Order: sequence, then structure tokens, then C-alpha cells
Amino acid sequence: MPNLFSALTPKKDIETFESLLTLAKSAYDRGKYDKALKYGKKAYEIDPDSEELSVLIGYIYLSLAGIGPFDLAKKLMELEEEKKSGQDSSKTSGSKDTADVLTSLRSVVGLSKFDLEQMGTRDISDPELPLMLPKCAEEVRGLVDTLMKVNMAISYVCRFVIDDVKIAEDPRHRCSQYTGRRRETDKAHFLWAFAHLTEALSFHSVLLYSGDASTGKESQSNLEKRMKKVTEQPVTDYRSLSTFATQIENMERIVSSILPISGDCSETWPTHQMTALLRDMLVVSNTFARIPGVPEKITSAITASMDKISSLSKSASGDQAKSEQSKAMKGQFTKNVSKELNSKLGEVEQMLGPDISETERRDVDRLCSSLDTISGGSTEGQDKPALCTAY
Repeated sequence: MPNLFSALTPKKDIETFESLLTLAKSAYDRGKYDKALKYGKKAYEIDPDSEELSVLIGYIYLSLAGIGPFDLAKKLMELEEEKKSGQDSSKTSGSKDTADVLTSLRSVVGLSKFDLEQMGTRDISDPELPLMLPKCAEEVRGLVDTLMKVNMAISYVCRFVIDDVKIAEDPRHRCSQYTGRRRETDKAHFLWAFAHLTEALSFHSVLLYSGDASTGKESQSNLEKRMKKVTEQPVTDYRSLSTFATQIENMERIVSSILPISGDCSETWPTHQMTALLRDMLVVSNTFARIPGVPEKITSAITASMDKISSLSKSASGDQAKSEQSKAMKGQFTKNVSKELNSKLGEVEQMLGPDISETERRDVDRLCSSLDTISGGSTEGQDKPALCTAY
């Protein structure tokens, strides 16, 4: 149906900032996001300092990406209700950690199989359980439509969020703050939080890739399945112990490729998806803390899970704090993989008995070193295998 407002209004009046803003709002409310963006950008050319318009364009971009911030908020509320009603399916004790929360939310971000394959290189060393070796964050932000639109939302709203919710290492956050009077601060921060949450969920789908990662129907990642497949093999003598240690070292290398805790991703693009995800989640948690009046049942799952990570770095500062946060996040992402290996080491200990040879000790040391690397040095909720401390 033709827009009656447009039809009856002289063109010179439609081209005013106020008229274009009204048209953009109207189109957005009716779900006509392409039209809303067209009018919004025309208005932006007239007044790029309009907070109301910049925030609106940010929400338009999220909608064009197929992301509904309020759908994500609703899902967060459902997680809190599950916890209160005792239906929390988390395998860990207490509240869900960040990896659990992201797994529960990822169905809201509908990345296609094509999107996922744009974001990583397939590892088919086990063809039955392919993995995604993630490309650098900066690269995929320019390849995947969802991430490109999320970045546009971040770009438009950046000037209107406070510096305390920005990450110094993220070039996208290096914008000059708007110094005029603000009336849309809460809306801007809500958009900022959910744009970064959307990106984190996208990266999570690559890092913990599963057979049906795009829909979220498969909760166990292919990485977890691979570890289970390896640990199900019997270890009954020295020869099988040596073979097992080599297989676990191969798993360690794969885990380190997918979930690194330091270093540049490449000479061209410095940021690993794992690093970007951690930064995104810190932004979400910090921003939630600065939006007054947001129901706790929306924010609690994320703030509680990120508090676990932040608490481990409170006694550190600078690069050391960032390293501790990265290790903690890796430990959460690999907790089920580490648990499988931890359990297998208990079986190996029983097989070896009290009299362990020097040759067997070397293979045990290889296994214990791999466990430490895979877990990020964290065995939260698990006792360190006696095999790794007894000799």
C-alpha cells in the first residue's frame, strides 16, 4: 500500500530531517527495514549528530541481520526461569557459565551453513566429526552479512555510549564521544550490549561447532565428540598408552588452534575469534551493569557467568589479567573435553598400577601436559588426576 504521508507531502517537506526521521520510524515499526534504512541514511546526511536517529539506524541494522534484541532478552529471561524452577540443564554445579549461556542462546542467531563455512576452515582429520578452524575476527566481519550489519549497528551507536563499556583494544570502539545532551542513553546501551552479544553467539557457533550449530538443536560440539571418541579407545599396555598420548597431543594442537589464549591471529588481522568473543562478553556484562531498570532476570545469566571469569583476574593487571581471563574462558569452553580426558586418566592410572616405568612416565607426562593446555589450566569442579601429581 502506498505511503499516504509520502503521497500527500510535498517533496521539499519530505526531505527535511524531521520528515525523514518520521518516515524511518514508521517503516521500522512496520517491519520495512530496507525502507527504514533508506530514510534513516538520508536523515543522517542532514544531521549525523542526532542521537535518536543513530540509535534507530543501529536497531534497523540489527533487524536487517535478522536479530531481534527482544528475542534475545526473552531467551535470557527463560534461562533464569529454568534455573529458578530447577530445570537448568547445565552440567556444572551452580549457575551456568558463559559457555553454557551461549550454547542456550545460539538458536536465536540463525547462521546458515554457508555463513559458518565463511567463518572458518573445515578440519576433516576425522571426516565423521568435522571442526571449524576459525578465521580471524576482522576477516569474518567483512565476509558474513550478519556480522557486517552488526558492525554497522556498533558503528552508528558508538558515539552515544559511555567509554566505560568500550574495550581499548577494539578499533571499532575508538570513536569520539558525543558531548551534547543525551536522551536515548538506555536505548543506546541496550543496542550496544545486544549487538556484541550477537557477535559473541556467532563466534561461539564456530568455536564449538556441532553437527547442527546453526539451529542450536545439537548441544554437544564436535570437539567434545572427538575427545569422547578418542578416550573410548582401550589403553591396556605401554604400546596403546604411547598411541593414546600421541592422539591426545593431536587433540591438544587442534584445541589450541580453535581456542588460543594469546598471540595475533595473523599479520593482517590480529584478533582471534576466541579473543573477540571474550571482549564481546565483557562488553555485554559491563553494559548491562550500566542500564538502570533492566530486569535482573534478563542480565543475571550473563553477569553471573562473566563474574566467574573476571574474579580470576582481580589480583592481576594489564596483560596478565587479560591472560587469566582468556584461560578462564578457554577452561569453560573445554570443560567437557577436559572432563573426558580427566576421567580417562583415572582409568590409565588403574591400568598402570603403582609400579610405573620411566618410559610410561614420559607418556603420562605428555598426557598431563596436554590436559593442562586443553583446560587452560582450569579444572573447575574437577580434581586434578592423581596420575599427574602422584609421581
